[in-house]
Amino acid sequence: MEIETWKTGISRLKDSTLTRLMLSWNSGYTTETAEYVAHGGNLRVTVPGYGAMILYHKCDNPGFLD
Repeated sequence: MEIETWKTGISRLKDSTLTRLMLSWNSGYTTETAEYVAHGGNLRVTVPGYGAMILYHKCDNPGFLD
């Protein structure tokens, strides 16, 4: 799955790290963290069928969306 992270304010000009806080699938879940890197404002991840993922990114420019 490819996610256009730039639409959420994450930079397209530099690589950004997102941290996985939770991953679920049809028979369970994990809170084991993992890091993913968005290149050029796009993130490619593999999500299991019937699954979901919670990702966190600390905003580099908190006043950006004001």
